Amino acid sequence: MRQPRRPGRPLLLLLGLIVGPLLSCPELRDDFALLRDDFALDDASPPPNVMLILVDTLRQDHLSLYGYARNTSPRIDALGASGVVFENHLSHASQTVPSIVSIMLSQLPAEHGFVHRRATWFSVHPPHYRPDLIFVPEVFRAAGYRTGAFIANPWLKARRGFDQGFDEFVYEEGDGSVLVEKASGWIARQVEQDKAPFFAYIHLMDVHNPYEPPDEYRDLYPGPPGSKLVYTNGSAEDTRGDDLQHTIGLYDAQIHHVDRLVGALLDSLEAANVMEKTLVVFTSDHGDEFLEHGGMGHGTHVYGELVRVPLILALPGRIAAGRRVSHLTQHIDLAPTLLTIAGIDRPETFRGDSLFTAADAVYSENGSWRAVTTAQGKLVLDIAHGTREVFAVDDGLDQIPLYDSDLETRLWLQLDTYLERRPHRAGDSTSSSPDWSQEELEHLRALGYLEE
Repeated sequence: MRQPRRPGRPLLLLLGLIVGPLLSCPELRDDFALLRDDFALDDASPPPNVMLILVDTLRQDHLSLYGYARNTSPRIDALGASGVVFENHLSHASQTVPSIVSIMLSQLPAEHGFVHRRATWFSVHPPHYRPDLIFVPEVFRAAGYRTGAFIANPWLKARRGFDQGFDEFVYEEGDGSVLVEKASGWIARQVEQDKAPFFAYIHLMDVHNPYEPPDEYRDLYPGPPGSKLVYTNGSAEDTRGDDLQHTIGLYDAQIHHVDRLVGALLDSLEAANVMEKTLVVFTSDHGDEFLEHGGMGHGTHVYGELVRVPLILALPGRIAAGRRVSHLTQHIDLAPTLLTIAGIDRPETFRGDSLFTAADAVYSENGSWRAVTTAQGKLVLDIAHGTREVFAVDDGLDQIPLYDSDLETRLWLQLDTYLERRPHRAGDSTSSSPDWSQEELEHLRALGYLEE
């Protein structure tokens, strides 16, 4: 593993040979020009710091950055305006564990084996992150980065092996303000030492159920008098309209709160005078459903409300501001892209490619559900019930099925290649893992992961 470096002329010449013929395609020209221009840096340019901000359970379409009617995310919107916004970015699962592991390993769920087989699967089978797995923070640390994780999600704990690759690992439940304060303090200390760049991963839970925003945000979007919060991971077709309105209002109010937390993290970079030296990445693991397909919650299917997530990359002065990438992108391409920008070789185990290259096909899964999305359309398969549905790519929430047998056949052939894959070490994802403590079980129950 070589030390961090900036790509020089040989890499640029290679990129030119690869992407040159494709630049004749008008719809791809801007995206490939972005790739070419952003890597046109001399070898003396220092490797950037990396701040990866992941907001759990954040739908793409509830951010004003993506056209939502409510102004839920002013600081996130500003971050997007300062960098690149990916408009068609997809997660590989609608549950945290398989989605996050896909990001960290740059592998699909069928490759890494952390699959959400059914409701409450990981609640009954606690995940175990084996030491032989190569997480992206390990790659950054081997290249000389200092690494820190600041996590509020109960699935991602040190005692389950998720701390591999991190010099500093902080787990903190409750309001994300405490987590943000600790992350900001750690970043300030790294900058004061001025020895090496840092990789910081901040995983916030402030949009997740139980939908209890701070008092100052609670009444931003009130429901009708007498309405109540409704939350479940599963069918909820009998939910009253007033209650749904109230529940969505609380969800959106929480986005306002997390937007402030994101702003505080960005302010910490400004205070440390490293904003222009830091690649800021903003994304989510999955969304939440609000009856778009008859249910609530997540970890239930693979329709758009659960697998379409936001993605922003911002590096002032190096990544052109104000760009919006419209081609299809996916989570497994995130880690390879970050390593490339930092000038670090990717491990052979990483399966992803560059985010600035359109993905041919993106696979998502949960339980008996599978989906493949391409530039031509999306196929959703429910293995348990033997149903198939086809949707247009621009039907973001998969609301209007298409009746196109030729398209369905082409998509099915692509999905079939994924269905043939099996986890390479099936079952190992949960072996040798300590049981949940009573305190942890109560926390999972409060988050809606255990039945009452």
